Amino acid sequence: MAILDTLLAGGLTGLLGNLTTTIFGFVNKKQENKHEFAMKKLGIESMEREAKMNIQVTETKVQGDIELAEMQSFNESIKQNAVDKLTGDVLTRLFDHKWTIPFGVLITFLFGLVDFVKALIRPGITLYLTIAMTVIYFNAMDIIKMAGGVYDVEMATELFNQITQNILYVGTSCIMWWFGDRRLAKTMNKNKF
Repeated sequence: MAILDTLLAGGLTGLLGNLTTTIFGFVNKKQENKHEFAMKKLGIESMEREAKMNIQVTETKVQGDIELAEMQSFNESIKQNAVDKLTGDVLTRLFDHKWTIPFGVLITFLFGLVDFVKALIRPGITLYLTIAMTVIYFNAMDIIKMAGGVYDVEMATELFNQITQNILYVGTSCIMWWFGDRRLAKTMNKNKF
């Protein structure tokens, strides 16, 4: 029986060893799978962050490209506005032949007239608005004086404040428009696109 007991004990020990190895192998494999899963999850999260950053970079680049294109378009329109329409070559050709001289004179006169009117538009509008607002102010003050008791102090003060604000608004708008555009023109002529 000693042999049988030894065989049984050896078999049980072998099975127990096999079971222990299997359990440790299973736990070890589970840990490896868990680690691998965590690494893949981190890799995916990293790729997602990288993709989001790439999208942001691309969006920023596209926005910058759009703004650059808009600025170049604006600069080109300003540059085209500054180009002389009637150059010396055109004038010379118009005045070369007898029959084209009247057309040359007419075209030169019309271009001069257009340039003259164009040059007077801003100062004219500025002067007109300034005079108009001043006249309105003085007329409002006369109405308030003539009304006597019709307007109370609050209404007269409110009307005076509105007129004053309108005069300041129109004056500031005209001055900023006029001098702002002149500054832009000087800067563009200086840089010579």
